[in-house]
Amino acid sequence: MVLCNFDELLSAPSTCYDNIRNLDEAGVGCDGVTCSRICDRNEKYAVASDYKNAASAKGVCLDKCKTILAICKRIENKISSASEVFYPFDVEYNNSISHPLGTSSAFSICTVEPGTADDVASVLTIIRETQVPFGIKGGGHSFNPGFSSTTGILIAMSRFRQITYHPTSQTVELGAGLLWGDVYQALDPLGVTVVGGRISSVGVAGLILGGGYSWKSNQYGLSIDNAIEYEVSKK
Repeated sequence: MVLCNFDELLSAPSTCYDNIRNLDEAGVGCDGVTCSRICDRNEKYAVASDYKNAASAKGVCLDKCKTILAICKRIENKISSASEVFYPFDVEYNNSISHPLGTSSAFSICTVEPGTADDVASVLTIIRETQVPFGIKGGGHSFNPGFSSTTGILIAMSRFRQITYHPTSQTVELGAGLLWGDVYQALDPLGVTVVGGRISSVGVAGLILGGGYSWKSNQYGLSIDNAIEYEVSKK
């Protein structure tokens, strides 16, 4: 497997990705000399054991990076203004890929922060069509790299932060980008709570998908037992 040297990518100029031949580029975008350094081989990020030499490994890496970058641009052109795509030279990129446990993070080619369910569906449609590696990050409270991180395209659900309490039905709508601490802070002034995570930094979506042990589980069961419905994005 060949991965990219993202130490170089972090310092690469935005002109690498503007689809214009400029600066020292031999062609459009990452065909250039500056941008080709993104995939310079080193022990930390590249494994060339399956290739005859470092040059071929770098070529494979560069091709993969360029392919995924093109898919990132396709997503960027498809989604609405409520959503955004970030690249390693963007300030917001680090927030998108960060995890409470640093070893769980990975340098994705780009991150997508969808802001609507329709945009989630659009992103997943493109990912399905292209079969690009991807990951989905809710709260990011994962101890294993690759569980909510990827070296492909990362979908960060951080914009889904709605908390809507319905007193008549005694239910609450929660966004997939919330942490349980956010939920408790919003519900506590209302005098209500939920069967949620025992640690405030755990994400809502991941805990529920995994079952979810709560301080109230002995009385009310798991978090997933108390979920009434889900909004599913599908196209």
